[in-house]
Amino acid sequence: MAKSIFFTFLLFVSLLVLSATLIIVAPYYYYNDIVNHNSMTDWFTISNYRKILVTPSSEKFDLKKASINEDLWNKFHFKTLEIPLPVKNPFYFVAPIIKYSKKQNNTEFGISLFNSKDTVLSQVYILPAITFPNVINSQKIFELPIVSNHILNRKTDQLWEDLFTKDISDWDISYSDMIYHLYILQLRSILINEKTTSYTYYKELGKAVLRLNYSDKDYVSDLVLSRRGSKIFSYMILTKKEDQEAKKIKYKMLHDISYLATTPSFTDHIYNEFKALPFQEQIDHKGMLYLLSAWSHSQSRLELIVSSIQYLERGRRNERQLEPLYDYIYRRVGKTFSRRNVGDLNLDPEVLLKRNIELEEMLKKKMIDEVKTPEKTLSVKEEYEKILEDTKNTIKKNKNTIIMN
Repeated sequence: MAKSIFFTFLLFVSLLVLSATLIIVAPYYYYNDIVNHNSMTDWFTISNYRKILVTPSSEKFDLKKASINEDLWNKFHFKTLEIPLPVKNPFYFVAPIIKYSKKQNNTEFGISLFNSKDTVLSQVYILPAITFPNVINSQKIFELPIVSNHILNRKTDQLWEDLFTKDISDWDISYSDMIYHLYILQLRSILINEKTTSYTYYKELGKAVLRLNYSDKDYVSDLVLSRRGSKIFSYMILTKKEDQEAKKIKYKMLHDISYLATTPSFTDHIYNEFKALPFQEQIDHKGMLYLLSAWSHSQSRLELIVSSIQYLERGRRNERQLEPLYDYIYRRVGKTFSRRNVGDLNLDPEVLLKRNIELEEMLKKKMIDEVKTPEKTLSVKEEYEKILEDTKNTIKKNKNTIIMN
């Protein structure tokens, strides 16, 4: 009898120890299974698991500073970014990237930087700002009060850095770190683009840089993320491979692009700055950048795009700047608003045909008007004020065909 009681007691103690051991060991087992073996549970699961979400790249992209003629660059405010761009720089020139999708009813906007040989060295695409994801209710495990408290007690600045630097593969850690690392994994599954091949964080810049897989193998593509309060601002840089000048530009963009708020009231303020420029700068790349900057804060103001076209047509060697503007305004309203013949244009045949028709119609109308009433000679200022007024009236007449962003 005594032996039976003893063995029963021993079995009970063994089961108790085994249960306690399982309780202690189970979190380590499940954590390792999730982060290192993609074994998801009802308590935690993500659909786009990748190894890169667990272990960030230790690679640091080349950010070596080099001389780039700082006096020949100005900053321009586009949407939420201030971007340094070359102005009257003999080594580089700029052209807009501006594409309208009727299907999606949106505009893709950026800037191309060319060298003197007309080769694209770099492109910067401005992306919409997003709100920092709140994923505290995205997993069952995060809904437990003790778990959510562990997460909410972490400082946001440290979380932002850890998102792009912390290796979460190690399972021999505290329970609170396991919870925090799972939270990081959840955030990475949202913020780390599926085309990402590596990513890292530059603490001195406060920016994360994600290297993306890109179809054109002559260029490398980097997505740059920066947090301001509850907002994440981003832009993409394309850089020509094995080109020292392109690397210099990339360094400048990563270091000098800064973040500013946007509001429609900026449009008129920047446009007034454009009007204060000398005429020779208004019909050059500098004037175009001012007008595009003004438009970027109020993208329904299509007369600014039209005005940019008509000023550039008065300048010299502005073909690369005019091509995307003709295409964009045609896709938006079905007209190019061209007033002068410009050669050496690389345009879609449909856009080129429409532009040529408009020029012929304008010439015929001018000839008829001259026969009826001799045209009064206008000053340069009067002529362009008339152009702007005519453009506004034309857009108003066609407002039913304009799809605003």
